[in-house]
Amino acid sequence: MERIIKVKGRAILFVAKNMVDIIMELRNVCLTHKQAMEENKRQTSSLVAILEKFDFTQEEIKTKYFSIDKVYYQENHTDTPKVKGYQFKHQMKVTLPLEYERLNKILDQLAESELTLSYSLGYKVDQLAQYQQEGMKRAMKDARNKAELLAACEGVEIKKVVNICYPTDEFCEPSVELYRKSQGPIEYRPEDEMIVEEVLVSYEIA
Repeated sequence: MERIIKVKGRAILFVAKNMVDIIMELRNVCLTHKQAMEENKRQTSSLVAILEKFDFTQEEIKTKYFSIDKVYYQENHTDTPKVKGYQFKHQMKVTLPLEYERLNKILDQLAESELTLSYSLGYKVDQLAQYQQEGMKRAMKDARNKAELLAACEGVEIKKVVNICYPTDEFCEPSVELYRKSQGPIEYRPEDEMIVEEVLVSYEIA
């Protein structure tokens, strides 16, 4: 009968976030559905033109969300709601390295435009998978060190790995901070990305 020891290896890495998503939302209310479509098209074209000045290609300017919804109003609570107009929402995103000079120039252009626009910034780590893999290696090493220590305390030896269990939980999305019109140059330092890797390893002992 096999004699088994199970240990959990854990590794925590803190990695500086070096990329930023600019998430822009165009929004306005028009009298008719057709006007809302036309106004969205006009503002979208203007926004794309601004971004192209900063060397973004059309392929790099992504649409995240688009909708047109009826807007209702009531003169008093007993009245049947009536359609006031149609509101479009068009959310778009570009991603760039976290370079504050370029970032602030883009945000200044957005703030100075005539667009009915708000934006938010989301910070993240480029090539996150590489750091996750490094975390896995360190977690395995941590598990081995723990197993050897426990085995030595009991006067036994580690022979081989018989099972590895790796959790499949999703990593947390980067936090998003919201900004609207220009508030001066942005130089906020995002907190480091915390990467936590855990493995449950079973070793045969002798």
